[in-house]
Amino acid sequence: MIKYFSRRSILGLIAILLISSACQERLDEMNMNPNAITEVPADYLFTTAIRGTFRQGLDLLQVDFAAQHAHLAVSYDFRREIDKYEENYVGDLPQSLFNSIYASSIKYCKDIEVLTDVDGKQENEIRHALGDVVTVMNYSKLTDLYGDVPYFQGGLGKEGEFLPEYDRQEDIYSDMIEKLGASLDILETADFSMAFPGADPMYDNNREGWLRFTNSLRLRLAMRARYADPGKYNPIIAECLAMDLIDLNVQNASLQHWDSDHGQLRNPWYRYYEERYISKIYNFNVSEMYVDFLSSTSDPRLEVMVDTNAYGDYVGMPNGLNEVEYSTFPRQDASILSLKVLAKDQYLYYMTASEVWFLRAEAALFDLGSGDPNELYQMGISQAMRQWGITQSEVDDFLTASDVGMLTGSDEEKFEQIGYQMWLAFVPNYCEAWFNMRRTGYPFIPQRTADGLSAGVTDGYMPRRIVYPLTTERSVNGENMQTAIDRMAEGDHIYSRVWWDAKE
Repeated sequence: MIKYFSRRSILGLIAILLISSACQERLDEMNMNPNAITEVPADYLFTTAIRGTFRQGLDLLQVDFAAQHAHLAVSYDFRREIDKYEENYVGDLPQSLFNSIYASSIKYCKDIEVLTDVDGKQENEIRHALGDVVTVMNYSKLTDLYGDVPYFQGGLGKEGEFLPEYDRQEDIYSDMIEKLGASLDILETADFSMAFPGADPMYDNNREGWLRFTNSLRLRLAMRARYADPGKYNPIIAECLAMDLIDLNVQNASLQHWDSDHGQLRNPWYRYYEERYISKIYNFNVSEMYVDFLSSTSDPRLEVMVDTNAYGDYVGMPNGLNEVEYSTFPRQDASILSLKVLAKDQYLYYMTASEVWFLRAEAALFDLGSGDPNELYQMGISQAMRQWGITQSEVDDFLTASDVGMLTGSDEEKFEQIGYQMWLAFVPNYCEAWFNMRRTGYPFIPQRTADGLSAGVTDGYMPRRIVYPLTTERSVNGENMQTAIDRMAEGDHIYSRVWWDAKE
């Protein structure tokens, strides 16, 4: 009897489960919204990726690390370990910066890549090509900050890559430049109605804009790598110079903002104006080196891009003050960037015409391209000043009267002049200013030896990179990170040089 009833009970239970399952499937169908989005469209991913490229981690990247290492500004009290060339940060700042790039734009770019690839759910060659360009925009920033990073397996957590290997920067650069070249080939003939109409906040789906920018970015990366591998990258530089580049400010790679109180619509730099003049918080200041150079060369950008203090003076703050000197320095009397730069509706810039003209001048100076280096240099200055509303007549007066308005001296002295003008032109894209200083050696930042300055862990020399994350990434993916650390001659320190940082 027991066996009989057990079998009958089991059969009954199976019947009940089958009926319940069928009913549940029917209920699921009835409760499913036919208009609901079950997969994120590539349009949304592309828009979000571009906005993140310009905005994500801006304070930590641009102000705390890059501006201070580039000697263009001084940041918050509790971020001054960076300015003092220290590595004992309050909090894991390298991890925060690492995450801000990977977890936002790179993740979205990888999603676009998977969706739009051949046999992807939203296969689309031109969207895939544009996604690759934005991917390079972010990975170039990431690898230039740290050196070797997860690249080929990076950003693919959805695809099961949870412990990506750290790739050599040399290999990363090679692939990035190859991606840009392949994207150029596709964009040249692609039907842009199949790209991102209505979803492109950088070039509004304009073919010419994307072509010029993609080639200009390829030029930037090839120039950055030219000291590390001239045999490979000098010919690529020549290729880029033979094609259309960003020539005018209307072609700049930029992100528009509006005069709005909404945090996502207005320029994120506006917060520094609010802190200074509304909250009376005296933290962010332009550097003494920046103010002094503009003033000593009678540069009209001083009055346009820097605000006066309460006494009507332009005063910069020295970088690298030790605690004793810092405690007595009157930060409230030091200048900040002007309201024009910090305005709610001001654009953010990723790459501009001035940078491209200066790269052209450098290439011509060292026989990597054609043209008169001085004319190209002056075009760079002109576009840099016009970008901020300085009139052409003021530009012409500066080029005629200033000691730095014309290239003079030896080739290396001319290169130094180009380096200084690029340093000025990047403001407030401090990240690229610091990268270019490391690449070129200009402006030269002397070793800190004065009693009032902090020498930090670098013995007073400008840092060459950011250390790897200290907590989460190190504990989770530490084995792969350690492989990258072992490849660095001086280990995981801010004085270790990345692969392309090879100029003697």
